[in-house]
Amino acid sequence: MGVARGRPGIDRTIPQAKLLKAYEVYGSARAAADAIGIDHTAMSRFLKRLGIEPARERKKPVRLIQAERKRGQFAKWLIEHPNIRLPSSMKEIAVITGCSYYAVSCHYYRQRELVRKRLAALSNIGPLGALLQTAPDESGHMDVINTRSFTRYFYDFDPFSLEIWIMADTKDQKNVRFPVPDLDLFEQAINQLVERSTRRKE
Repeated sequence: MGVARGRPGIDRTIPQAKLLKAYEVYGSARAAADAIGIDHTAMSRFLKRLGIEPARERKKPVRLIQAERKRGQFAKWLIEHPNIRLPSSMKEIAVITGCSYYAVSCHYYRQRELVRKRLAALSNIGPLGALLQTAPDESGHMDVINTRSFTRYFYDFDPFSLEIWIMADTKDQKNVRFPVPDLDLFEQAINQLVERSTRRKE
């Protein structure tokens, strides 16, 4: 892969995970390349090898995986092995599953983007008065807390298991953790609360 004179070659010196992270953070092939110190064309070619259309060139909304064959290899493995907990390393996952590094990295990139977009689209749960159960403490005790007591909150998730949780400060506690075991059900519950709240105001 061609790179600008005096700059490191992508395949030899820079981890592929770092390239994907840079693209995710900076939002375009050009900005990511500048941040890492590589040639813009080399960055674009690298992304296209993964089936990712570089943001600075696309005319339509991004389709993160152009070739479903690449992503499908690992997705199929996950379906066939639902109860296996994988390590938090794409290289190790590729070795364990027998899938290519590209298949693994493309799959996680797409899944993380999907989770981020769905979480960002959720309504503000603070005023809804939702009752959420905290994660169990060391003794196994769990509390149920009304979201109206939140002074601030944010969503977070594990980059590999994609397990989601809410971190919140309340009027009485800080850094309270609430697991979200099923995003689909959580999304439905929030939408129902929004509908009820809207009807009350009408």
